[in-house]
Amino acid sequence: MSAASSQGFSTSSCGQLHPKVSVHHHVGSFIPRFQYIIMSAASSQGFSASSCRQLHPKVSVHHHVGSFIPRFQYIIMWAASSQGFSASSCRQLHPKVSVHHHVGSFIPRFQCIIMSEASSQGFSASSCRQLHPKVSVHHHVGSFIPRFQYIIMWAASSQGFSTSSCRQLHPKVSVHHHVGSFIPRFQCIIMSAASSQGFSASSCGQLHPKVSVHHHVGSFIPRFQCIIMWAASSQGFSTSSCRQLHPKVSVHHHVGSFIPRFQYIIMWAASSQGFSTSSCRQLHPKVSVHHHVGSFIPRFQYIIMWAASSQGFSTSSCGQLHPKVSVHHHVGSFIPRFQYIIMSAASSQGFSTSSCRQLHPKVSVHHHVGSFIPRFQYIIMSASSSQGFGLFVCPVSSAVIKYGVGV
Repeated sequence: MSAASSQGFSTSSCGQLHPKVSVHHHVGSFIPRFQYIIMSAASSQGFSASSCRQLHPKVSVHHHVGSFIPRFQYIIMWAASSQGFSASSCRQLHPKVSVHHHVGSFIPRFQCIIMSEASSQGFSASSCRQLHPKVSVHHHVGSFIPRFQYIIMWAASSQGFSTSSCRQLHPKVSVHHHVGSFIPRFQCIIMSAASSQGFSASSCGQLHPKVSVHHHVGSFIPRFQCIIMWAASSQGFSTSSCRQLHPKVSVHHHVGSFIPRFQYIIMWAASSQGFSTSSCRQLHPKVSVHHHVGSFIPRFQYIIMWAASSQGFSTSSCGQLHPKVSVHHHVGSFIPRFQYIIMSAASSQGFSTSSCRQLHPKVSVHHHVGSFIPRFQYIIMSASSSQGFGLFVCPVSSAVIKYGVGV
């Protein structure tokens, strides 16, 4: 399941799971020999599945948390479990919390809200005490109880970024849209981009307060000669290599034209997970990051797919891949010499592609799990491969293309 395997959870305990589980919707029925559900919630970040035993099999993973079997007195929320947050502190939470929408009211004995934003990345919940229970997790940040003078933004807390530097931030910051105006005493914007992965906010000093985090990168104050793109900063990618980038790069769409002195594209794909940009040199500047992979300069014989590069997956094993692979939809047909599919699922988290051999080429990565070649008795779901879970490791294909700059 997306549930069990998505974060390295042993799929051996998932043996004989029913092959018709909806990865992005509800959890279906399991083979009777399994008495518990390894929810996406519990397993998604290495949370112990043993504590999930006897959970009710009708929990909606991406919507509301349903009712659990009576023997369980607490809800292992997706929010709490998604990043290894201690579930023990979730005891007696109200069973009607909306994981992906607003945070509801908790049982009175709990004086704090373990918000999705706070718990999602191991952020200490103790500092969330007395937070207002009407905070919109995925939209704007609301008003906090007066005793709190700062906002633990989703942006700041999502990756363990120090919240001390967020003090006195304006309480009307739009987390998923534009960055608003901060209290005057703050001269920099701790953008969702910068803070989301622990990127030093000090280097954001004097950034223009109208930067669109999820859209285009705007114009920065002249004293800054580089763009700390969401792409570059989101995974700690060195911003020094972003200097002189064109200020009109579309982060979530196509990669635009860079200043001539730059001969390569620091794709969102490449930079998003610290993938070496040196191997991206001479890439064609019209690559669609979130859609299809376009045609590369002829001198390059392989495609550094978003799938492959997004998690540091070795591009050498991508040699001769067909240039029309749909990264976010179905897996297309590969060049005949390749007998396996390097699924976005498999490559997205460094999963060894050698163990994907003989997979059926019609697997829907982001939807349901299709039928596999009969010789495979288990499902290497997107769920399973998405976080580096190891299956049967087969010899790596001899088709290895060396990185080349000027080759």
